[in-house]
Amino acid sequence: MPRPPPAPCPPKIAVDPTVSADTGGPEALVQLALALAALCPNSTYALARPTPIHPRFYAEYPRLAALRALPPSALRPGDVVVAPDVAYCNAKLAARGVHWYVWLLSSRARPYNWRSLQRGCRLLSHNHHLAHDTLAGVSLQPHWVLHPYVSPSIAAACAAPPRAARRRLVLLDSDTPDRVEAEVEAACCLLGCESVRVHNYTRAKVLELQRAAMIVVDWSMIGSERMPIEGVLCGAVLLTGAHLCGQDLDDFPIPRRNVLRHPSNLTAAIRRVLSDFAAEQRAQAWMRRKYMEINARSLRREAAAFLAAHAASAHERRYKSFYAPAESRSALMEAMVAAAKRDGTYIE
Repeated sequence: MPRPPPAPCPPKIAVDPTVSADTGGPEALVQLALALAALCPNSTYALARPTPIHPRFYAEYPRLAALRALPPSALRPGDVVVAPDVAYCNAKLAARGVHWYVWLLSSRARPYNWRSLQRGCRLLSHNHHLAHDTLAGVSLQPHWVLHPYVSPSIAAACAAPPRAARRRLVLLDSDTPDRVEAEVEAACCLLGCESVRVHNYTRAKVLELQRAAMIVVDWSMIGSERMPIEGVLCGAVLLTGAHLCGQDLDDFPIPRRNVLRHPSNLTAAIRRVLSDFAAEQRAQAWMRRKYMEINARSLRREAAAFLAAHAASAHERRYKSFYAPAESRSALMEAMVAAAKRDGTYIE
């Protein structure tokens, strides 16, 4: 198979790490910076910020130490910046000819998307749902979507044979609504399981819990959050709510019976999973496969497609000329269901 042509590298491309935290967003930015550096080693930088990159990432990604820092004052027309949605659009730099991309890592940024486009910035997404639910009158085609991946050390640990039998344990993501936590606690009192809200634990402790749990609950997924994805990779069964990113079949190809419409449905769902865990675990195979295949190589391929799309549209000023029109949510859902049924990945 012939090699793809080399990526068209801009004069400088800088990724803005923004915050020093060991969370999914900052790690995604590190992964993207390394993917771009592999494609454009002479023109990729980390945008210099007052807060340093979190030290865990230097251990997880040794090549990060070689990434050079670039002060914002060094940006020139034609340069590219990729910043997370919490950094918002830098309209002054965009007006000077710097191509500023806002990478949508959370649904919380959607109210600002239209304003970002009006100010001359552009949008990228980290998943399918946010690419199509922009609230800005546009949808982002696949070349504007860059999927971050699970930490390699976590993926390797989840793939290792289990050291002990699973417990009747239900994990709750740290931002789980109180109503949902109360429903899970009541269900566990009835069904003889235990529940743990995963908050302020070390990464080692979180991994230990994920390898032991039968169920992970993340009710309101504002993005492709790493705790439920890691939980499924480690063998747990995901239960989520039928809204935000959890409803998206492309991002979360899990059985539709596990996408619940109301917290009151949790008791029946937990009972079902606990009563036949082996079958329910097998039904998560499509999601495990999807996130096992998202890795550093796949992100490099997507980064190359992004650079090519940027080069082809860099001269365009009207964002509607390089983004697709928005689709209705119902039409998009129908298309996803039809595609999943054709692929054999749709499970009721």
